[in-house]
Amino acid sequence: MQSSKRLSKLSFFLLPKLLLAPLSGFNYSAVMEKKHEPQFHEGLLGTFTFEFLGSPREFTVFKSENQILTVKEIFSGKTFPAPPIDRQTVDCVLDIGGNIGAASLFFAISYPNAQIHVFEPNPWTIPVLERNIKDIDRITHHPFGLFDHDKETEIEVAGFGGECSSIKQTMNPFASHPIELRKAGRVLPELTEGAQSIIVKVDTEGCEAEILEEISSILPRVQVVYLEYHSENQRRRIDRFLTDHGMMVFQAASARPHRGDVFYIREEIIAAIPYLDCYRTD
Repeated sequence: MQSSKRLSKLSFFLLPKLLLAPLSGFNYSAVMEKKHEPQFHEGLLGTFTFEFLGSPREFTVFKSENQILTVKEIFSGKTFPAPPIDRQTVDCVLDIGGNIGAASLFFAISYPNAQIHVFEPNPWTIPVLERNIKDIDRITHHPFGLFDHDKETEIEVAGFGGECSSIKQTMNPFASHPIELRKAGRVLPELTEGAQSIIVKVDTEGCEAEILEEISSILPRVQVVYLEYHSENQRRRIDRFLTDHGMMVFQAASARPHRGDVFYIREEIIAAIPYLDCYRTD
């Protein structure tokens, strides 16, 4: 009995290496439509096809209702609303907490001249992420996480698609893996050298404040920050930091306590657009 339990556990931890078995999908070319659902095959993964820069492209997802909904909302533009800037001028996107790559692909479509750097250290999701961004030269995967100092630690894997995984407290983790974190204040200035218009997305299940506070040196070149926060204290901390560095809330949503999404933009962008700045009442 004990040997079978060990085998079961071992097989579970080997699953990330098995995720790349050949899969076929059905045509999901109208990714905006809600009436279609991905048809899953035997196993953990399923695929659908969407239009990527004029050509059909297969996208792989975990067999997770939450992840399917998340991917749909990303590709529909709901998760990351378009900012009022010239998208052709954006030359760098930082996707910090990349999961399976949906946001990176969306940004590649939205900002056709941008180099996209996606940071994802989770061994559970990396095989799917790398499959989804394969052959897209403008997207570079960095297989480590960012933090306020260099660190080797464990990530607790939660959410069947890995979407709730965290180095901090998380609900119902089912596995853990060693990962590497690197100091964001050292990594990002080097990666963004020469970039003039940067978009930042941060969703790291509780580490957003530590990461953002490390990037003050590049913030003057950051046009937009999309983030998810995971506590009210963290939200207030992030807001103080970003507003002190010339950014303001453009959109925000919260469906429950301690969880929400906030879209920040540079104040001078709004000040230069009369039909948006007219909402100001001081």
